[in-house]
Amino acid sequence: MIVLVGLAGAAGALTRWQLDAVLTWVLPQAWRPLSILLINVLGSGLLGVLAGHSAPVPIIAGVGFLGAFTTFSTAFVDVLRLLLARRRAAAVLYGAATLALSVAAAAAGCVLGGW
Repeated sequence: MIVLVGLAGAAGALTRWQLDAVLTWVLPQAWRPLSILLINVLGSGLLGVLAGHSAPVPIIAGVGFLGAFTTFSTAFVDVLRLLLARRRAAAVLYGAATLALSVAAAAAGCVLGGW
Protein backbone atom coordinates (compact mmCIF):
# COMPACT_ATOMS: atom_id res chain seq x y z
CA MET A 1 0.00 0.00 0.00
CA ILE A 2 2.88 2.41 0.77
CA VAL A 3 4.25 2.00 -2.74
CA LEU A 4 0.82 2.70 -4.23
CA VAL A 5 0.45 5.86 -2.13
CA GLY A 6 3.88 6.97 -3.32
CA LEU A 7 3.05 6.30 -6.96
CA ALA A 8 -0.27 8.10 -6.58
CA GLY A 9 1.61 11.01 -4.99
CA ALA A 10 3.96 11.21 -7.96
CA ALA A 11 0.96 11.21 -10.30
CA GLY A 12 -0.74 13.93 -8.24
CA ALA A 13 2.32 16.17 -8.28
CA LEU A 14 2.75 15.74 -12.04
CA THR A 15 -0.94 16.44 -12.61
CA ARG A 16 -0.72 19.63 -10.52
CA TRP A 17 2.39 20.72 -12.39
CA GLN A 18 0.67 20.23 -15.76
CA LEU A 19 -2.57 21.90 -14.68
CA ASP A 20 -0.62 24.82 -13.20
CA ALA A 21 1.30 25.19 -16.46
CA VAL A 22 -1.93 25.28 -18.48
CA LEU A 23 -3.66 27.72 -16.10
CA THR A 24 -0.57 29.94 -15.95
CA TRP A 25 -0.56 30.07 -19.74
CA VAL A 26 -4.27 30.98 -19.82
CA LEU A 27 -4.33 33.49 -16.94
CA PRO A 28 -2.77 36.95 -17.18
CA GLN A 29 0.61 37.20 -15.38
CA ALA A 30 -0.83 39.39 -12.60
CA TRP A 31 -3.35 36.66 -11.83
CA ARG A 32 -0.69 33.91 -11.61
CA PRO A 33 -1.44 32.84 -8.02
CA LEU A 34 -5.03 32.04 -9.00
CA SER A 35 -3.92 28.83 -10.71
CA ILE A 36 -2.67 27.46 -7.38
CA LEU A 37 -5.85 28.69 -5.65
CA LEU A 38 -8.00 26.82 -8.17
CA ILE A 39 -5.91 23.67 -7.82
CA ASN A 40 -6.13 23.76 -4.02
CA VAL A 41 -9.89 24.33 -4.05
CA LEU A 42 -10.42 21.50 -6.54
CA GLY A 43 -8.19 19.12 -4.59
CA SER A 44 -9.85 20.02 -1.29
CA GLY A 45 -13.29 19.34 -2.72
CA LEU A 46 -12.22 15.98 -4.10
CA LEU A 47 -10.56 15.09 -0.81
CA GLY A 48 -13.82 15.95 0.95
CA VAL A 49 -15.64 13.48 -1.29
CA LEU A 50 -13.18 10.76 -0.28
CA ALA A 51 -13.04 11.69 3.42
CA GLY A 52 -15.77 9.36 4.63
CA HIS A 53 -14.41 6.27 2.91
CA SER A 54 -11.77 3.98 4.38
CA ALA A 55 -11.24 1.45 1.58
CA PRO A 56 -7.73 1.24 0.10
CA VAL A 57 -8.54 3.07 -3.16
CA PRO A 58 -9.88 6.25 -1.48
CA ILE A 59 -6.91 6.22 0.90
CA ILE A 60 -4.44 5.90 -1.97
CA ALA A 61 -6.25 8.57 -3.98
CA GLY A 62 -6.71 10.91 -1.02
CA VAL A 63 -3.40 10.64 0.77
CA GLY A 64 -1.28 9.93 -2.29
CA PHE A 65 -2.74 11.67 -5.31
CA LEU A 66 -4.63 14.55 -3.69
CA GLY A 67 -2.02 15.06 -0.99
CA ALA A 68 0.52 15.81 -3.70
CA PHE A 69 -1.97 17.51 -6.02
CA THR A 70 -2.83 20.21 -3.49
CA THR A 71 -0.04 22.60 -2.58
CA PHE A 72 -0.73 24.93 0.28
CA SER A 73 2.97 25.60 0.72
CA THR A 74 3.11 27.11 -2.78
CA ALA A 75 0.01 29.15 -2.02
CA PHE A 76 1.67 30.73 0.97
CA VAL A 77 4.92 31.32 -0.92
CA ASP A 78 2.67 33.29 -3.29
CA VAL A 79 1.34 35.22 -0.27
CA LEU A 80 4.92 36.01 0.72
CA ARG A 81 5.72 37.14 -2.83
CA LEU A 82 2.72 39.46 -2.80
CA LEU A 83 3.85 40.87 0.56
CA LEU A 84 7.39 41.42 -0.73
CA ALA A 85 5.92 43.22 -3.76
CA ARG A 86 4.11 45.48 -1.26
CA ARG A 87 0.73 44.21 -2.39
CA ARG A 88 -0.55 43.71 1.16
CA ALA A 89 -4.26 43.77 0.38
CA ALA A 90 -3.80 41.21 -2.40
CA ALA A 91 -1.72 39.01 -0.07
CA VAL A 92 -4.34 39.05 2.67
CA LEU A 93 -7.18 38.48 0.21
CA TYR A 94 -5.35 35.64 -1.52
CA GLY A 95 -4.38 33.92 1.75
CA ALA A 96 -7.87 34.26 3.19
CA ALA A 97 -9.50 33.10 -0.04
CA THR A 98 -7.20 30.07 -0.21
CA LEU A 99 -8.13 28.99 3.29
CA ALA A 100 -11.85 29.83 3.15
CA LEU A 101 -12.54 28.42 -0.30
CA SER A 102 -10.52 25.26 0.34
CA VAL A 103 -12.35 24.56 3.61
CA ALA A 104 -15.71 25.28 1.94
CA ALA A 105 -14.83 22.98 -0.96
CA ALA A 106 -13.79 20.21 1.46
CA ALA A 107 -17.07 20.62 3.37
CA ALA A 108 -19.08 20.53 0.14
CA GLY A 109 -17.13 17.45 -0.91
CA CYS A 110 -17.95 15.76 2.39
CA VAL A 111 -21.64 16.44 1.80
CA LEU A 112 -21.44 15.16 -1.78
CA GLY A 113 -19.47 12.11 -0.65
CA GLY A 114 -22.13 11.23 1.90
CA TRP A 115 -19.94 11.69 4.96
